[in-house]
Formats: sequence, structure tokens, C-alpha cells
Amino acid sequence: MACAAAVTAAARASDGVERAAAIAVDGAAAYAFSCAVCHGATGQGIREAVLAFPPDYRDCARCHHPQNAPQMPGSEILGSVMAFSLGDPPPLADLERLARFGTVGALLAYVRATMPRWDPGRLDDATYEAITEHLLRLAGSPAAGAPRSGDGLDGRPIR
Repeated sequence: MACAAAVTAAARASDGVERAAAIAVDGAAAYAFSCAVCHGATGQGIREAVLAFPPDYRDCARCHHPQNAPQMPGSEILGSVMAFSLGDPPPLADLERLARFGTVGALLAYVRATMPRWDPGRLDDATYEAITEHLLRLAGSPAAGAPRSGDGLDGRPIR
């Protein structure tokens, strides 16, 4: 997996503060690789993301077509005129939106179960955790960089 190399600094970190900083670096790299194409480089959503494409590809009709299957393997996406149906990817740098999940653990479970949209669950756990931490930072959550709760479920409140 091309993204696996990005999630390495956290694994080498020796203490909690160093690990939190490393996760932030890993999360930004993993987000750029797996999320920014739809949610934008700074998490502002599809309106930001389309600006990375040439002007004649900014209508997003191929990926965001209502007749597409909810999930498609990569081989079908590459050979298809349309990729997958998903509506407009929302802004993620939005504390109110993320706070609807309640806890970091609930947000992580959602991200792991549904993203990336074209192949949910394809990333490893460390990558999903790093991306979730990055989302907290994008949204300005006080949970960003805070020590994880010891229950294994990460019950840190997002807000």
C-alpha cells in the first residue's frame, strides 16, 4: 500500500507527547493521500477539492453520479465512465459536524467503516487512527493531541 510508508513516525515515538506529534504528521500525510481528493487539502469539502482538478474535470459527475453503485472495486472505477455514488463530500474542518459523533472513538469507527468511499476499510488501523487525529486538528477540536482514554474505545469527547 502506497500510504503505509506515511504511517511510521508514530510507531517509532517513545513517549505520549512525541507520539501525539508523530500521529499528527502521519495523519496529515495519510489524509493527503486518501482523503483530500474528495474533502479538500484543508478539509473544506468538495468545493475546495475540485480546484485541484483541471477546469474541464470540475463537474464531478463521474464520481458523484446517483446511478453508481455505493462501492466499486478499483478495477471497475478505472474502466467505468462513472465511479461511485456518494453525494457531495462534506467539509471536515468543521467542529460542529465532527461533534455530532460525540466521541473520538465513534468518529474513528465511522471513518473506518465508510472511508475511503470507493473501498471502505482498506487502510490499516494505525492509518485510520492517524487520519482521525488529523480530522480533529483540522476542526480545531480540543481532543486533538490529548491523551487517549484508557478504555480502548477512545471516549474522548470531540468538543
